[in-house]
Amino acid sequence: MDRLEAWLINNTEDGNRNTQLYNYACILLDNGESYVDIRNKVMSLNKKLSDSLSEEEIDNTVLRSISTKVLTE
Repeated sequence: MDRLEAWLINNTEDGNRNTQLYNYACILLDNGESYVDIRNKVMSLNKKLSDSLSEEEIDNTVLRSISTKVLTE
């Protein structure tokens, strides 16, 4: 786990999980990651959270927003 992942895990709690996962995905996108890699890394980070979200919820919120950004860039 890198420092960014550690920081996100330590600063993510019920109520801000979608926001933190979205922020992580945006950072990955800004670093040139592909959509597939972003999805894999977001899902992996989510699994490390003590109260993780369902994959369906992440697909319908975080990753839907990221896919829109990918298409417009």
